[in-house]
Amino acid sequence: MTEVVPDKASKPSGDSKSETRAFARTDRTRLGVWWWTMDRWLLGAVVLLVVLGVMMSFASSPAAAIRMHLEDPFHFAVRQCFLQLRDSSS
Repeated sequence: MTEVVPDKASKPSGDSKSETRAFARTDRTRLGVWWWTMDRWLLGAVVLLVVLGVMMSFASSPAAAIRMHLEDPFHFAVRQCFLQLRDSSS
């Protein structure tokens, strides 16, 4: 006879939600506290605006660079990316 051994896949469905969380609510590290106290909708909106701004600079950079007689058509887009990285790290 073979014995059936329960595995992790047969957990009740209520336990699967706790595994998808990035940090437990009892986590009191600086990152854990930040994660549970920040406004995720606002963070998502800011990230979306930054991404749209970078995309728009890639769309308009070649026309502006040609008008200003610059060699690199993506001069302004690259500057925008560097400034976004610099500002997001501080």
